[in-house]
Amino acid sequence: MQIVRHTLRMQVHPRLLDWIESGRLIPGERLREDRLAIDLGVSRTPLREALLVLEQDGLLASQPHRGFMVTPRDEERALELYPLIGALEALAVRSGQPSPGELDEMDRLAEQIRSTDPASEYPHGLSQRWHEIVSGAHTNRALNAELRRLRRLARLHRSVEGPPRAEREGAVQARAEILRALRLNRASAAARRLERHWVHRLEKVIPQQELLGEEGLELFPERAAARQQFADLDVPTFVRRPLGGLVGPETDPVE
Repeated sequence: MQIVRHTLRMQVHPRLLDWIESGRLIPGERLREDRLAIDLGVSRTPLREALLVLEQDGLLASQPHRGFMVTPRDEERALELYPLIGALEALAVRSGQPSPGELDEMDRLAEQIRSTDPASEYPHGLSQRWHEIVSGAHTNRALNAELRRLRRLARLHRSVEGPPRAEREGAVQARAEILRALRLNRASAAARRLERHWVHRLEKVIPQQELLGEEGLELFPERAAARQQFADLDVPTFVRRPLGGLVGPETDPVE
């Protein structure tokens, strides 16, 4: 289907974005602009403008005299993005909470994810929808735009196979605890648990008291033992506070 309206760049961009996210254009693939222009039914000018926007967003890379390519997959890059997404999703939860109907939908999605055969393909789409709901009840358009951008980058770089089985089981528990906090109208506890869900790979060096806060430890007493585990460790501040002070009870707004 050719694009025939005037705002060509604005129409080309989402088409290319969809092709990247759907896998039609795969990470590391070099793009043939002449072929893309024919497929989209546009000239090279609006196509090049859309490609430059995607490059600015980190989804494409370019080299002199070699054109554009889809950014190669880099799982380490995904790990760098997770704490940022967690911090923004936590901010979103503090700014607005899902409705009872949305919480029920999150429950159903969590159960579908939990019931997925570990040997089968990981249900990335279900997980994506769960996170969109949990962080979508606010009205901050700038926050929404930045979350969409970071999630796209994370999806591009994540492992195709999905997280290992142990991490999947940890995510199941995290979703249950976040939902429990939201149903009890404990936004700060839910936000801290959501943030920790994204930075779980750092939990061996980050005290859970700092990640969950006093309210979170009260709500999740089974995790209170983490206090003693780290009580005698001399963990450097830059390790204990990897998000620049965005986590911890002292930074939570008074409810």
